[in-house]
Amino acid sequence: MGIYLQIPEVFYPPHSHNAEEVYFVLSSTALWQHDSDPFAPQSPGSLIHHHPNQPHAMHTEENPVGNLGLDS
Repeated sequence: MGIYLQIPEVFYPPHSHNAEEVYFVLSSTALWQHDSDPFAPQSPGSLIHHHPNQPHAMHTEENPVGNLGLDS
């Protein structure tokens, strides 16, 4: 479990892994993708869940994004 600050203008490409992840967006808005779905904005208060081995990606825009994250 940790608090993560993701810097502006970063594309974290599609990937997957064995860990299940849950993120709670604390500040700003970023674009998140699950599987091959289109990227969707997730703003403060959003809860993002990645199942084990589920492809996902993220892109920050002009502001850094703060997240509370939990990997299992």
